[in-house]
Amino acid sequence: MDLDIPRLFALQDRDNIFETIIAGLYRAVLRPGDLAVDGGANEGMHAFPLAGLVGPSGEVLAFEPIPWRAETLVHRARERRLPQLRVFAEALAERGGATAPFHWIRNADGYSGLRPRAYPVAPDVEMLTVTTAALDAVIGDGRPWRFGKLDLEGGEFRALQGAARALRQHRPVLVFECDRVDAPRHYGYGPDEFFGFFGGLGYRLRDLFGRPFARESWDSPGYPHYFIAFHPAADGHGEAERDLPGILERALAAAA
Repeated sequence: MDLDIPRLFALQDRDNIFETIIAGLYRAVLRPGDLAVDGGANEGMHAFPLAGLVGPSGEVLAFEPIPWRAETLVHRARERRLPQLRVFAEALAERGGATAPFHWIRNADGYSGLRPRAYPVAPDVEMLTVTTAALDAVIGDGRPWRFGKLDLEGGEFRALQGAARALRQHRPVLVFECDRVDAPRHYGYGPDEFFGFFGGLGYRLRDLFGRPFARESWDSPGYPHYFIAFHPAADGHGEAERDLPGILERALAAAA
């Protein structure tokens, strides 16, 4: 489909269309009984719909290291009778079971993370000590891990490296942030390591608008800050990848 890229970016500011596209993607992928991961769950914008899609026989693992946010998610899950939503007051990282400093941005807590980043406001920073978690230690061999969303304000790639075994086994569809400037600088990686990781697992990368994303595009402008990873041999991935134009059309219709 022909994409009006400036309009899509404008609708992110006005209508949060990036989140609408992400929701359309997991609605196309998830089935009752599946496992889904919400890394950086915040107030549960995606965690609660994910829990509804996987149903009582499924499971959603929601990671939110800001303590009061995690507590609120636990209470709301109980109120909504969603035992399938498990909340971890931990920060996803490459290695789990450690403590780490966490930059809580009090006046814009959606921008909080393990490392600093550029902020849209003058940040009111409070340093917290949090426990880290690696997905490989949490995700087992049981129900299929079908979808993962990571919004960790720069820590996404390192957290995915901490899920390498589970990714190799389950091959979920992934949606994750990567700004290609702040995150590589503060978390210490470059494009060769980034593309080598996904290539080694057999994943294909697209941006949130469905355009292929490869090594030669790393420094190119005009990409959104979310990317999608598909595994061509995984059940349901081809259908989800083919449905991206429809997902975009539905998201634009909802914004209109």
